[in-house]
Amino acid sequence: MKLGRNVSLAIVCMILGIILAWQFQSITQKKALEGLKNKTSEELRDQLLVLQGNYNNLWKQYNKLQEDNKKIEAIKGDTDEQVNYYKQQLQEIKMMSGLLAVKGKGVIVTLSSDNGQNIFDDDILDVLNELRASDAQAISINDERIVAMTEVREAGDYYIVVNGKQISPPYVIKAIADPDNVERAFNMMEGVKERLKEYNIDVKLEKQDNIVISQVSGPVVKTDMLTPVEK
Repeated sequence: MKLGRNVSLAIVCMILGIILAWQFQSITQKKALEGLKNKTSEELRDQLLVLQGNYNNLWKQYNKLQEDNKKIEAIKGDTDEQVNYYKQQLQEIKMMSGLLAVKGKGVIVTLSSDNGQNIFDDDILDVLNELRASDAQAISINDERIVAMTEVREAGDYYIVVNGKQISPPYVIKAIADPDNVERAFNMMEGVKERLKEYNIDVKLEKQDNIVISQVSGPVVKTDMLTPVEK
């Protein structure tokens, strides 16, 4: 008799668990569908295009690395071809590390506030992260080149420090990237532009065909404490 009650209780608990799990799943799916319904087809299309663009850029980078690997394997001996190849690689490394000025098509994003609202370092970092996610290949803030070791932090109420230098608003952020891809990313629903607007920060985005970004100024990139690991 006791065993029968325990079995019955276990069955009831199992059924209740299944019902609760089903209800939770239904609520979760309903919320997801409601979130999609709140977005227009144009907004969904733009988000899809941004994701497709990021995927295509990653795939291109992968293919380039594969091609570079094949070229290295094909080069034999100390030839002019080998020297030219490594010169080209050195040039690319200098451009990526910010040691050379670069130019190309991209966008200029200006952050400003007419009502005295502070623009914090987190606001600028949000913009930088969105540009990086949009596959920007070079970025600067008020003509200070952004590199791997660049710091972006507050220095008082109205200033930001970048590469050890104090800069003040308006903050003009230049980026060499696909202008259309960046524009779609910035204008996405609940995107960086919409978030900053909630804090009364004006975000102006201009697309340009020829943007010049200067090389990093000062000893920002340091390697005196680094030693390569031998394989």
